[in-house]
Amino acid sequence: MAKFVDLEILVPAKNEAENLPRLLERIDQALSEAKITYRVIVIDDRSTDSSLKVLAKLQKKYPLLIHSKQGQPGKAFALLEGAKLSTAPFLAIDRKST
Repeated sequence: MAKFVDLEILVPAKNEAENLPRLLERIDQALSEAKITYRVIVIDDRSTDSSLKVLAKLQKKYPLLIHSKQGQPGKAFALLEGAKLSTAPFLAIDRKST
């Protein structure tokens, strides 16, 4: 059973291994200080770098759901897939991505 969270954040990502650690650190810092429970849903859009390995390590430190995109390529389709995985009452979208 999934733990209830106040907010879920969708992060579409493709070849963002270098940027993901800092992004998740900043999200965690801001939301922890605000005492908001959260989960980040990263939708990997067929990365060819080490993004999935980096995410697997980060998953041990942060509340993170990693989803490997199945449908059509592109950010809009990644966001649609990610939104279907959300269960929180509030959903945020990282518009710039990493």
